[in-house]
Amino acid sequence: MGARNNLRAYALYAGKVPPLAMQILGYMATVSKDADKEPWYGQGHEAIAQFALGRREPITDSDLKAVQRALKPLFEAKAIALERRGAFRRNAPSTARYGLNLELPLPVDIAEMERQPDE
Repeated sequence: MGARNNLRAYALYAGKVPPLAMQILGYMATVSKDADKEPWYGQGHEAIAQFALGRREPITDSDLKAVQRALKPLFEAKAIALERRGAFRRNAPSTARYGLNLELPLPVDIAEMERQPDE
């Protein structure tokens, strides 16, 4: 899935956003598809709370507020952008679509970053 996107996320934002925000960005990048020209995340805040932050079900309002607080530095760093607001769904979690800004500004060869020292 998103192993290359995860590498790109760490290359661009590690040390530039708080650790909790980086943890969330790493999750978002991992579940995105490497093949997408413009990677995106759309599983929703409940999935972030549970799988990126380790919150237990049932997800509460305070869990969702923690997600929103942790996303703020990612918006400020322009690591993510809201592409589509979450639609209200009666018996399911609402989901939003976030675009992931994982374009490397410098000519970095991801294949070189992935190469093992033995090669």
